[in-house]
Amino acid sequence: IYDHVEHRFQKGFSLLTLGWTDGYSFVPVAFNMMSSAKQSNRYQEISADIDRRTNGYKFRKESMLPKTEAAIMMIKDALNIGIAADYVLMDTWFTNEPFIKNIMAEGLDVIGMLKNNKQVYHYKGKLYNPDSLAAYFARKDAPGDILGSVVVRTNREHIPVKIVFVRNRNKRSEYIMILSTNCSLADEEIVRRYGYRWRIMRISA
Repeated sequence: IYDHVEHRFQKGFSLLTLGWTDGYSFVPVAFNMMSSAKQSNRYQEISADIDRRTNGYKFRKESMLPKTEAAIMMIKDALNIGIAADYVLMDTWFTNEPFIKNIMAEGLDVIGMLKNNKQVYHYKGKLYNPDSLAAYFARKDAPGDILGSVVVRTNREHIPVKIVFVRNRNKRSEYIMILSTNCSLADEEIVRRYGYRWRIMRISA
């Protein structure tokens, strides 16, 4: 797997986990022990002796899926067995337009942290990157932690999303961005619901 700290591939695995929460409890409902989708990065291939009808073989095949495909598969499986949810909470790695579209196709909304990368958004007929939007809508002199928000549309699919700019408590001169596909939610509610994910991470640790 790729180690984002040392910036090289290591022998090991990445555990992709889907859980359900009501804001107080956390219940793991699915997982995928990921390998690499790229064959040259895999340490060990599937043995030719494994029966392809077994769950073991299926798990090995699924481990080599791209993470976004594996995540959508887990979400579909959870919905199919009757696990109901309103939102999918996720970090910056997953908060991109194609993945958001796939989740919304399952009848779910998304709340996720945004990375300031090459993604652009439509606002009043023009395209803006996150930094450009922050220059207009993030008030650094705001009295609280919420600096501002804006409703925009994604670049290709024109999905309406609300982006909330929140002061980074670890470095107050900077901000983080939280995206919600439910644009009717108040800024404070979007931040509160995304906060469930931080509590989940602390429980898991």
